Amino acid sequence: MSAYIITASGVLTAATPVAVSPPDHVEEVRNKRTHLLPHITEYREGAARKVPIIPASTFRGVLRHAVTGLAFTEQVSRGGGAFTVNDYVNTAQGGVVQRKEEGEDKPLDFSGAEAVRGKNPIMGLFGNFSDKMPSRLLMRHASLEDPEAIFTVAAQVRTDPVERDADLRKMFTREDLDAFSTQMETRRQLVRIEERAERIQSRLDRISQGKEELGAEKVAELKQELKALTEKQGELSKTAGGSVNLQQITPRAQAIAQNATLRHGFTLNGVTVTEAALAVLAYATWVSAGARLGAMRRSGYGQLDGFYDLDARPASGVARLAPPVRIGRMEWSAAEGVLRVQSEAGGLLVEIEAELARILKDGVERWSLRAQ
Repeated sequence: MSAYIITASGVLTAATPVAVSPPDHVEEVRNKRTHLLPHITEYREGAARKVPIIPASTFRGVLRHAVTGLAFTEQVSRGGGAFTVNDYVNTAQGGVVQRKEEGEDKPLDFSGAEAVRGKNPIMGLFGNFSDKMPSRLLMRHASLEDPEAIFTVAAQVRTDPVERDADLRKMFTREDLDAFSTQMETRRQLVRIEERAERIQSRLDRISQGKEELGAEKVAELKQELKALTEKQGELSKTAGGSVNLQQITPRAQAIAQNATLRHGFTLNGVTVTEAALAVLAYATWVSAGARLGAMRRSGYGQLDGFYDLDARPASGVARLAPPVRIGRMEWSAAEGVLRVQSEAGGLLVEIEAELARILKDGVERWSLRAQ
């Protein structure tokens, strides 16, 4: 079975702002929390610069989940029967690493991995923990061309369901709506009090840890204010209509500005034509759902337009040392939701497109998506 090394290099454009903030990328300044874009150091024009990125893991995650969801729903819709949660997790996330028994470890079994690869191309492409299958999709970070093309999304208060959808009001009586409105205003007050109390407590903690100095009289004033806020919280809670806070404040967050461009690419390392077709299918599925990633997608954030130029060479033998050959381009517009593939005449991408058509026709049915 022939295998290939396929390299994709291209440019992504933020069709809308994009916010990607891993859990450990948080900054607190004067008690204000901001979710930060991750950065890497790149050498540009002879100097090291910190550049905002969309992490490679973000792309891998959205692509893997997109194509896995497609494969599972297709098999079920064609009478494939129900799957377990573990079946889905095994393919969508590569299984779960079990804690090894003391003195034991699972031996590396290339034949076993190849068998899984043949039955489940998603595992073959993205890798699998349980069977120690490495990923054949080597994804790069997408780095911002202009490191200054970012902005901070201000903290906001989420509105309640009735405010978000005015048509709902037709379902309720005026008395009902007035009572609910009063509860919402009480909850807004609670939110403001909670935020102020958190800031005071955070400052008192820093003072007690020696990270900030403040006179005893000022400390006493802060403690007295905190006590008063706590008492006020108790009073308002009785009339707030429950503990569920529909007025939650969202944190501030850095975002990549609309129309900003990012350098991006990936390599398919030693893939079969079927796995290469699966990579195209993963992108096509993701694009068809709006090409979104990152946070605040429900607010319209995270849409990307883009293109990749594709080069290829054999993955084995002396030919793998030869310069790669251009095989075509993939491009899309998030607004259109369609991935377009332009093949060089008679090139490898023509074979990949034919395999993709076969997969879409009946290939998914043959895959084994059960947990191993």
